[in-house]
Formats: sequence, C-alpha cells, structure tokens
Amino acid sequence: ITHGEDEATAAEAAAKAAFSSSSSGDVEAIPTTALPRSRLQAGLGVLEIFAEVGLTKSRSDARRMLQQGGIYVNDRRIEDVSAELSASDEAVEGILLRAGKKKYHRLVFQD
Repeated sequence: ITHGEDEATAAEAAAKAAFSSSSSGDVEAIPTTALPRSRLQAGLGVLEIFAEVGLTKSRSDARRMLQQGGIYVNDRRIEDVSAELSASDEAVEGILLRAGKKKYHRLVFQD
C-alpha cells in the first residue's frame, strides 16, 4: 500500500460508510468539507466543487471524468458540464459527491 496503513484504513471506512444501505452508516468516515450555505444558494458549479475538494485534480480533469460518466452527486450521474448544486440536492447528511467508483466526499452547509 503506497500511502500507508492509516490511509488504507480511512479509505476502507469511507467506502463502508458510502456503500452502507442502512441509514446508520458511519457518514462521519467520509471526508467532509463544510461550506457556507450562501455558496449553495448562489449556485455551486459541479466541476468547480469536485476540483476544490480534491476529488479531481482540476476542472479540466472533472470535465473529462464527467464526459466519461464518472461524476455523481447523491448517487445520480451528472451529464451536463454546466450543472450546479442547489438546495434541492442537500439531504440531512449533506451532499455526497463521488468521482469514479471509489472516491467519495461529503459537503455540509452551515448558516
């Protein structure tokens, strides 16, 4: 394992939380970023946020991944490069982002 045992354990916990079908899944194990709710209300570009939280290396990388069908928001594949996150995407646990099959990140919004 290239990144060490701690990183492997954290990745395994995040995957278990993301794939858990029960509502009691450990969502705290998924890497999380807290953002001000005003950013969500202003419209948050999907490509921008994937690059910002580190799920992709850049907006261009996010665009390529989207065109290949690998960008998901709350388990819904995103196909429009100009897609934006909105308040309707927010669930109790926040918004779950996924790049490819294994990279997850959770957004939570604060007032």
